[in-house]
Amino acid sequence: MNCNGVNCCDAALNAALPNGKPTSPDNPLVLASNSSLVSMVSWLCKSQTEKEPGTPAFAGCSKAPRSMTRSGAILTVLAAAPPEDGFRPPYCGSDKTVKFNVSQIDRSLLRNLDPPASTPDPMELAKHMQRPWIDHVHEWLGADVHPTENMPNYGREIAATIGTIAVVLHLDFSKLPGKPSKVKLLVEFIQFGIDCAGVADSGGGWPNNGGHGQGRKLPILFAGLLLNDAHMKQVGTWKTRFQEDEQTFYVSQADVELTHSKRWRPDARQNTPTPYETKDIGLAEWACACVGPPPALCANANWDVPYRAMNSANDPGMVLAARIMGQQQAWNHKALFDYTDRWMNRFHGAHGYSRTPKFIVDLWTSASPNATAPLCQP
Repeated sequence: MNCNGVNCCDAALNAALPNGKPTSPDNPLVLASNSSLVSMVSWLCKSQTEKEPGTPAFAGCSKAPRSMTRSGAILTVLAAAPPEDGFRPPYCGSDKTVKFNVSQIDRSLLRNLDPPASTPDPMELAKHMQRPWIDHVHEWLGADVHPTENMPNYGREIAATIGTIAVVLHLDFSKLPGKPSKVKLLVEFIQFGIDCAGVADSGGGWPNNGGHGQGRKLPILFAGLLLNDAHMKQVGTWKTRFQEDEQTFYVSQADVELTHSKRWRPDARQNTPTPYETKDIGLAEWACACVGPPPALCANANWDVPYRAMNSANDPGMVLAARIMGQQQAWNHKALFDYTDRWMNRFHGAHGYSRTPKFIVDLWTSASPNATAPLCQP
């Protein structure tokens, strides 16, 4: 793989080449107990014109499809047979203890809300998660390796899917066509939360960068709640980087001073950068890359700053799900909730080319964005 002119592929790390040679009866791949093997199938292509059907569009930075991988699977080797209803241990990390079982899920924590007419088919949502979401590589390189047939490529779609599923699971499925079961969608969603926790516990994370990193904190919190796992329930206290938190903040005096100084570096793609004023202090805001202090050099009060609408449109589902479960305090980043309220109050889920899923808008409108609204627990 060539990344911006740099060879970022280390053939020595390719498990399919034990001893530097292809696997064969004379050169087998030996997997130790308590280990995981991630197998990936790449898209077959030589160029943008010589490629197999379904190959994604080529990215300018890599001159290759984004994603480069078509499908992926995980094989976990254990010392003993796991329980029949056991969740697979995270594929990241060396601890392969089967800590959780489907029978542990506390379904009493799920609401049974009336589904709006815009409710998506939960069985179709389950299909989106039936293959593992392989997500240990962050930022734009992660988008290069997300298996196309397994998961969405980009954080924008990941966040939209995650928020939608988390809210759908709080609906009354007996009122949906065919009266489907919640079990499959619930199990697949919790498994992704377990895997995200494994990535984070192994030192990974999803730092802010454009639209790549949204949507991984909620599955961890959701899994922790439904499995009553103290560690995952405390995700709001972790040092792990989560994009939706890093990109939201409260305007401070330092931000006002920065955006009126020569140090300010607003995105060059924004023709009308707007500095913060004293009246904005305390306002819940968004910035493409905001990790403070010090304040982000690119912070910009203009609503049309690049990536703002795209990212903001996909936060409401996650925020609504956290509120339905009464987890604002556990989330431990109030600026995200306040900023999302501000976004929805101003644009009602639609600004420019960006759209919050109609299902989320419909429930948000019926609930009101406030945490004390009838739908949402305080």
